[in-house]
Amino acid sequence: MDTELIHTFLTLVQCRSFTTAADKLAISQSTLSHRLYSLENELQEVLVNRGRGKRIFSLTEAGVAFIPLAEQWMSLNGTILGFHLHRHFHDFRIGSVESMTFLFSSLFREFISPTAKHDPIYFTYYTYPSFHIYNEMEQHKIDCGFVVRQRQSKLLETVPLFSETHFVVGNLGTDKTEISPNELDVQRELLADWSPTFLSWHKQVFDSGVQPLADIGTSSALLSLLSKDTWSIIPESFAYHLEEYDLLRKKDLRLYRLTNPPPNRICYKVTHKYLSPSRQKLVNQFNEIINDFLNNKKLHL
Repeated sequence: MDTELIHTFLTLVQCRSFTTAADKLAISQSTLSHRLYSLENELQEVLVNRGRGKRIFSLTEAGVAFIPLAEQWMSLNGTILGFHLHRHFHDFRIGSVESMTFLFSSLFREFISPTAKHDPIYFTYYTYPSFHIYNEMEQHKIDCGFVVRQRQSKLLETVPLFSETHFVVGNLGTDKTEISPNELDVQRELLADWSPTFLSWHKQVFDSGVQPLADIGTSSALLSLLSKDTWSIIPESFAYHLEEYDLLRKKDLRLYRLTNPPPNRICYKVTHKYLSPSRQKLVNQFNEIINDFLNNKKLHL
């Protein structure tokens, strides 16, 4: 299969015009048509509807079905072309649930710092839900994952990394440092799902007949919506981020402990059971940095 033919097809799909696609590829329309015919002959399928006088571009059923396969082919081709580069440069891929990115931002800066004691490492960072991280790691697309939900895998090892408590963040008009859930107005709450045990605790503690102000899907969205008129329950690592970057003062917010807090959130590290020696060396190096970082933050099980 000729990669150039597949690239031409995907460019045509993106541009939805033979003229625009030919211009983008810097080839003539006749060359583009010839490439498309060659691809169709190889696949023994017609991918694009053609007809005299037709001005509207459209794909056949086979053309639509071929798009994800073509994209996978191009992705694999890029991986193969980069094989030699990745063999000779240290690249390290980390996946994390979005709510842990705030905690690890300073750690990642240390990891890629030019002045760090370790060798320079090409660093890639992804944010995914916990179970998606497991899937990516089983396909060796990620080297190390940080999750808040466990899943069994014969290929991966999941170990508890640290445990963290929760705080209320808001401006409740009181000097008290500890708040009872009974004192909180749920109709002003920005509710986020932090862990498998958090929402079940929330349903037990708060009146299920009263809806929160909003259900929030990401930490970033929560951060943008927090104000003096709202409050939320957040994990300790998120609270550290608010303090470290002076966001509490800027938003005129405070942190309060709960008299009846949720169960501590357990954060896990996921690594591969079977790695090449060079890849295992990178993981070991990263583990040392993680352990030092968590000790400095006083985050433990």
